[in-house]
Amino acid sequence: MLKRCLPLLLVSGSVLAQEIALEPLPYRDYGWFVGDVLDRCWHMDLDAELAPLKLPHTLNRWLTVRRAILKNGRLCVRYQIEYAPFTTETVSIPPWPLILRLPNREQPLTLPAWKLTLAPLRPIQSLKGESFMQGERLPPAGLAAIVRQLQLGGVLVLAGLAGLLSYLFLGRRQIAWPFCRAWAELARLPEDEGGCLQAYLCLHRAFDRYWNGCWWGRLNEFLIRFRQFQPLQAELETFVANSRHLFFESEVAAEPWSLERLRRLARRLALEEIRHGGLVR
Repeated sequence: MLKRCLPLLLVSGSVLAQEIALEPLPYRDYGWFVGDVLDRCWHMDLDAELAPLKLPHTLNRWLTVRRAILKNGRLCVRYQIEYAPFTTETVSIPPWPLILRLPNREQPLTLPAWKLTLAPLRPIQSLKGESFMQGERLPPAGLAAIVRQLQLGGVLVLAGLAGLLSYLFLGRRQIAWPFCRAWAELARLPEDEGGCLQAYLCLHRAFDRYWNGCWWGRLNEFLIRFRQFQPLQAELETFVANSRHLFFESEVAAEPWSLERLRRLARRLALEEIRHGGLVR
């Protein structure tokens, strides 16, 4: 009896041990980025189904299997790229074992290893990385000056209208525009270190006019008295700290603000000044 069954066992063992021929279908193996989803397919001459899989399945740090479908002899696996290399890199995808369900048995199947070329999220840089840097796109100097002059002209017109209305409704009380004047002066200063330091002095003189030269060191009292400038408190505190380090504490290294930043501060102060009708004496 054992002799009769032995050939059948050998045949069955050979059937179970035989490998399933997989024919890889074409796919793009380069130019993929982190987060991309790609499908890799194989063809097999076999009527089978896939055993249930626990997905997603992480193959390695590069790929995660999101879906696997076997239909009409076509096995398609959907992968998602989970990691970005520092430069273009060809990575190895390890074999992945599956279980096929045939009419009378289960058959193991291992998808072969393959390779994939992944791209970084930035350009590939040579030894001279600065060659990949884009130049600044600044408007022409003449155009920037014209825009600044138009802005200044609009503010001066608003200041004039505010002054006229204040004169009509407040009688002959004097109205000053210290921050409007400071912004006008900053617009004419040269773009150099001397012009930057002069901008500091212009702003400090404007603050002095609000409090008869006694504003320095009393910013909190200044903001309580002139509440219209309270929205600028954080910027003013930074300006005061920078001025203190720059002019009064020589042992503390301080980098002066750029002229453009000082102009922005002057513009914001001037707009608040206009909204509240200037400095009424």
